[in-house]
Amino acid sequence: MTNRPTQGISGFFVLEPPLSAEQLRALRELYLTTSEEAGTVTRCRWWPGDGGETMSWRQDKPEGELRGAMAWLGHIIQTRMNPWGVEVQGSIDWSKARPKERGRLRVRNGKVESITLEEGSPGVEQLIAMTAADWASAFDDDPTRFEELIDKLIVEGGRLADPSAREAVAFALLTGFEAVEDEDVQEWILDRAYWCLHKPWGGFPEAPLARLRARFLPDPPDAPAEIVLKVAPVQLTLEYDPEDAETRVFLAGILLMGTLTSQALANVDKALAINPDSADGGVLRARCLLALDRREDAIAQLESTAARCTDLSGELLAESAFDALRDDPRFKTLSASIAS
Repeated sequence: MTNRPTQGISGFFVLEPPLSAEQLRALRELYLTTSEEAGTVTRCRWWPGDGGETMSWRQDKPEGELRGAMAWLGHIIQTRMNPWGVEVQGSIDWSKARPKERGRLRVRNGKVESITLEEGSPGVEQLIAMTAADWASAFDDDPTRFEELIDKLIVEGGRLADPSAREAVAFALLTGFEAVEDEDVQEWILDRAYWCLHKPWGGFPEAPLARLRARFLPDPPDAPAEIVLKVAPVQLTLEYDPEDAETRVFLAGILLMGTLTSQALANVDKALAINPDSADGGVLRARCLLALDRREDAIAQLESTAARCTDLSGELLAESAFDALRDDPRFKTLSASIAS
């Protein structure tokens, strides 16, 4: 009998947006199939979770194997995820007992990468405790190693049982962001911070949530937790680049969703001051005005946006937020002109 190395596999990839029922079914049809196009003779073992939000390498033995995983993952991204407009995020870790090795399979910017992890790297508790100076030093010493530590913080932080510790992972990510000046790396960390804050593992305890409120959404003090968690990483992005009109419109949309209409209007006004030709900004401003019961102002805003923005889509006016204007003659005229 041949002695085969024991291999442990942990983690999963996040799918954003989640798969539809049809996409979920199509991806599961690949399970245990072979394909020359995938560039490997092994069977596909990638399996999407029931909600279509995650995908993991399914094992039929406790020790598992990752043979063919990288080739199949690249094939799935190229032939399924990219055409569907689904982004694959995250990484999975593997380890072998004989020979003793540790590594990670990850996806960055749509490309599959395999890296070997060094033994003796800091644990997640140590990473959480790192200061901005620690992160800056790690980045200066080895940018690639810095990114590996960020990945480890997310993957292993997600397995912590204590919600307070899991919450601390997000703050550690923000600390890492503030420690570096490389714009590409900052954007990469922000993307992960958004994921951690927007989809927290197991919920946020009230004390850390209060710190998020104090920094990112102090008014009103009783804003819904889900709005605070969505606003926080977007506000952080705007601290980095206050002139990012698209992100400010996005923030205004979140605030309007949380019925923080006046704040939403203030932010969309800032966005339009930066980019007056934003169709999304103009339509969102009209929604804010309508929510404030300023019906005539809302229609005037839509007319102004239509005159200014040639890319204004009729789909934006079809939103249920404008149902109250359906019978208005000016709105009918505007809708007809855009449709034509």
